[in-house]
Amino acid sequence: MKTLQIKTYQCDHCGRKMFGAGAMGWHEKYCKCNPKNKHLCFDFCINLIKTEKTVPSVYYEDDYGHGTVNQTEFTCKITGKKMYSYRREKQYWQFVTPDMIRMPLECEFFKSQTYDLEDNEYKFL
Repeated sequence: MKTLQIKTYQCDHCGRKMFGAGAMGWHEKYCKCNPKNKHLCFDFCINLIKTEKTVPSVYYEDDYGHGTVNQTEFTCKITGKKMYSYRREKQYWQFVTPDMIRMPLECEFFKSQTYDLEDNEYKFL
């Protein structure tokens, strides 16, 4: 019988364990529990415009050379800039263009809305 001592690495944000330091570094950069990936815009900001569109893609081509992918675009009403989240940076980096900015962690234009069940209306915080 052999006894092995193996070095493991644990994520500082979610506690996930891995055997490779490089893989853990990549995971920590894009971990959904990482505070650098908590975009303020997703906390019901009224200035965030979300649009869906279908774009051609060579990554998802079928046998006939046709391929499309659904793409979500986020735009700020105040600044007019297109934004992307950490997920696009991680998984769909080929769709990040130079005119886009990463969603901010703090924003001076943030205005949140919540739905009040008692009054059945949206309220702003």
